[in-house]
Amino acid sequence: MIANVIVDVPEILKWEHARRSRFYRPVKKQITLRLDADVLAWFKSKVPGGRGYQTEINRALRQHLQPDPLAEASQRLPSQRFATYSRFWQFETWLRTMVYVELRTRHGDA
Repeated sequence: MIANVIVDVPEILKWEHARRSRFYRPVKKQITLRLDADVLAWFKSKVPGGRGYQTEINRALRQHLQPDPLAEASQRLPSQRFATYSRFWQFETWLRTMVYVELRTRHGDA
């Protein structure tokens, strides 16, 4: 019976609008961190009354940890980059051939 309930629940494929639950609290670790005075002042100036600047620093650090797809592509080995280019070239050649054949079929041999 439980298996039937799980099957009836649709799978969520897109999570871009998802939010963390209001009950979710990530584990926090208290540390001492030395920052440049101007950096600290900048973060404090971005929040009303200077409250919540630590949250903003945490948000900036978390965003920095997100993978950059362009950087990942540039760090691939040359052989991997060539393999990607080779597959693209093969697809492009196939596509050009198909378009050429289709045009000749529709408009006759010129």
